[in-house]
Amino acid sequence: MDAAHFVHGVFLGVVWCFIRLFMASPSGRKRFNVLRAVNAVTKEVFTITNETYINAQSVYLLLTLLAQQYGTVPTTIVLESNWALEQMVEQMKVQPRRAR
Repeated sequence: MDAAHFVHGVFLGVVWCFIRLFMASPSGRKRFNVLRAVNAVTKEVFTITNETYINAQSVYLLLTLLAQQYGTVPTTIVLESNWALEQMVEQMKVQPRRAR
């Protein structure tokens, strides 16, 4: 499970040109957030997107989506940061199993 944060804005692919062009774009503060999980065996992708923040509620939504898909099948979730694990433990009251 990992998140990516994309910035809305114009990024030119050509540096030099004969005529200087100005293109309207957002201020750069607006972001498009993607929280994604991938099944390592089937390569199936589960995605949650928003334009606010990736927080514990977003992680909870993705985990709920995974629980609906896999039901009672034992599942291992690898998180990319301790912050995400701490938020999940706090909000969902689950017991983490640390990697050895």
